[in-house]
Amino acid sequence: MYKGRAIEFEAKSTENVTRFDLKNIAQHQLNYLEKAEAIGAICFFFIEFSVYKSVFVLPLSVIQSYVEMSRQSKNKQPIPKADFNIYGYLVDQTERAPVDYLQYVDE
Repeated sequence: MYKGRAIEFEAKSTENVTRFDLKNIAQHQLNYLEKAEAIGAICFFFIEFSVYKSVFVLPLSVIQSYVEMSRQSKNKQPIPKADFNIYGYLVDQTERAPVDYLQYVDE
């Protein structure tokens, strides 16, 4: 719980240095987060680029946008790594937590 709201997330990792492939996200994971968000939960994905040892928080709405674009083009388009710097938040490792994400939940 955070400020009276549940937090729900999925965590994914990729070894690819230039993109995150949407095929790594199963439909049931999207369905679960969409249902949780519908009842007021804060929902997002942790995406790790393991080669860089970096973790991003990406809001569910961003993933949904890319999934919808992929459906319209009839193939699963990847999310370019550069887009994570635009639409996501690079999570810092702090003394408090290895993945200190709560500061980004408010944004």
